[in-house]
Amino acid sequence: MTSVGRARRAGRIVGLAVRMLLELIWLERQRPRQDPEAFAIRQERVLRAQAVRLRETAVELQGLLIKLGQFLSTRVDVLPESFTHELAALRDAVPPVPWPAVRAQIEDDLGASLGSVFPSFDPSPVASASLGQVHRATLPDGRQVAVKVRRPGIAALVEVDLQAVRTVVRWASRLDAVRRRVDLVALYRELERTTREELDYVLEAEHARRFAANFSGQTDVVVPAILPEHGGRRLLVMEFVVGTRLDDRTALLASGVDPAVMAERMVRTYLQQVLRDGFFHADPHPGNVFADEQGRLIYVDFGMMGELSARDRSIFGGFVSAVIRRDFEALAQAVTDLGFLRPHADREALKKGLAVALDHLSGLPPQGPSGEAFEDFLEEMRDFIRSEPFQLPYQYAFLGRAAGILLGLCSELDPGVDYVRLLRANALPYLDLEGQGGEPAAEAQSGPGGIPWSTVRREALRLGTSLYRLPGRLERILEKAESGDLRVRVELGAIGRRLEERTQATDRLTRGVLAAAAAGAATAFTLAGRLWPLRLAWIAAGLLAWTALRGSRR
Repeated sequence: MTSVGRARRAGRIVGLAVRMLLELIWLERQRPRQDPEAFAIRQERVLRAQAVRLRETAVELQGLLIKLGQFLSTRVDVLPESFTHELAALRDAVPPVPWPAVRAQIEDDLGASLGSVFPSFDPSPVASASLGQVHRATLPDGRQVAVKVRRPGIAALVEVDLQAVRTVVRWASRLDAVRRRVDLVALYRELERTTREELDYVLEAEHARRFAANFSGQTDVVVPAILPEHGGRRLLVMEFVVGTRLDDRTALLASGVDPAVMAERMVRTYLQQVLRDGFFHADPHPGNVFADEQGRLIYVDFGMMGELSARDRSIFGGFVSAVIRRDFEALAQAVTDLGFLRPHADREALKKGLAVALDHLSGLPPQGPSGEAFEDFLEEMRDFIRSEPFQLPYQYAFLGRAAGILLGLCSELDPGVDYVRLLRANALPYLDLEGQGGEPAAEAQSGPGGIPWSTVRREALRLGTSLYRLPGRLERILEKAESGDLRVRVELGAIGRRLEERTQATDRLTRGVLAAAAAGAATAFTLAGRLWPLRLAWIAAGLLAWTALRGSRR
């Protein structure tokens, strides 16, 4: 690629990102001025147009944009269907590289003619992805294999894309609202690292062997065997397995596979990866996870993997345990320990929001107040979010990405999925590990109510620590009270909002009266023939009337 071509490509990517960001900022600023129904229609129209633009640009440029579009297409849990449906075409519509270029690269890697290694080789790929494509072939002994070959020239495209993303990151990192929420520079470095790793098929082969070892002995999980004697950094040869995509419910049902069972299997295998192994598949989109006719889960493509430390696994274990027990205090503490909650965040508001979120994940209707009280609650949640209480630690970005894809995929498999029930049914064996790895202990189910004894001990220790610290905390509170330095935060909630509304109404009334007075003065100046005072009075009347009307629309 020439320097001019690289500059044009980078400019297209940067321009696309800036345009989408400005459109979303403008759209959000229109929200307070529009009727909710009209705003929802307008928002969907804007998002659909953005999805079309992103899809067309990704198909044209390929590279990292394809991966971004594929990720967004799986987020059916948070993005409108019009957006995800438009991008769903990117899961399969990555155009393959012309066969002559692919064959030349394969023979260069093999150091031999194609026919001498693979008596049969299908030039049409069975799968074509953003960084590579897969062909079906036969070895001399008759074994069917899948040959994954890196797309010729993709390394150069990735370098340009990374440079363009780095430019966007540098620009966006200067915005306070962005900087307070996420360390984009660190996140970019993680993206760069994982992308370069994904281009290295020797490393992917090692990932596949490690992943297979973690699931050895489990008859409902399949990992294709790697054949290292024919591979290299741009070529990976593995056992060929046949399966049905998990996002094709019709095909799953036709083959006798229950989609709800596959959703539960996905959740169980991911709990093992996160809570026990600390080594997880970071790209579980529908093109990388399949089901065979026996209902077994087939994982492929191990280029993008993530690792968790023992401390992280322990905290995530506490998080899952808190979800199962609906312990919102412990849940808020886990969110804080993971670094997602900023120090100034309102924990009480967070706990209320978590309660509603858990009801949603459980498939339950909102279990909260109704009518005016519920509107007050929603406004409180909006205020909480506007205060920017969250930040995104870069080290969890790819786990969050995998979790987002997993949620979207499971929602497609089982629209009525109860995630809390699935956690309760599948997480308990791993909550005894306390982040240390290894096999679940034999006593994992022997605690009261089916809760592992280690969880009981951990919660008892936490309670004992709190009780131990309580006298000291009370003493500090009393000392502040005696010195007059004790400050108490009062939750005014709806009262404060109503006072603010009355203040705004009074302000609008004042401006209206002044506008009327200015208009009256203008009329008097007209009768007196005073030209310049007349113009100034009408200008003042117009400005005051405009500000009064503008305030009434807020």
